[in-house]
Amino acid sequence: QCHFYKIKYKLYHYHHFISSFYYNHQSYILNTHTIMFLRDKVLVYCVFQMLCALVFWPWALYNVLKLREDSPSVHGGIDFGMLTFPFLFFAGLNGLTSIRNPHISIATKHASAHVLLTALAHILVTINYIIGGIIGKDLYSVYCYVSAIVFAITGVGFTYYAYKWKMSFEKMTHAMSLNMY
Repeated sequence: QCHFYKIKYKLYHYHHFISSFYYNHQSYILNTHTIMFLRDKVLVYCVFQMLCALVFWPWALYNVLKLREDSPSVHGGIDFGMLTFPFLFFAGLNGLTSIRNPHISIATKHASAHVLLTALAHILVTINYIIGGIIGKDLYSVYCYVSAIVFAITGVGFTYYAYKWKMSFEKMTHAMSLNMY
């Protein structure tokens, strides 16, 4: 009878070990898929941010250099898109750098900068368009208000995903520090 309990005890622990391994393996696969899905989202919107900046910044520069006061976006000799769209470009660049960098500590720093710059860039661009909507006339005013709404909504969404991306690095760093000892 004693031998029977030893076998039962070993089987119980063996089953517990296997089931916990299976659960951890499934959790690992789930986390890997979640992180890769998040990575793909970050990649797409970072490219979108950079493309928007690469289109609208030269447009703002053109307005200042060629059109000057004939452009509805130029106020006092300056188009504020020249000041705000570089933030959008560098937000996207930091996001891409955090994806492509193999060093976790460096990627974490870029992910942190990405969160800050994404929020700041979208706030600045939204304010820029709101001011343009207030000052502008007719169709240009409508364009500015619609653009402000688009940049505000994308700013909230992109900042949310940027924060989740940053937190995935912090969780990874924490998990690695637990395995160090």
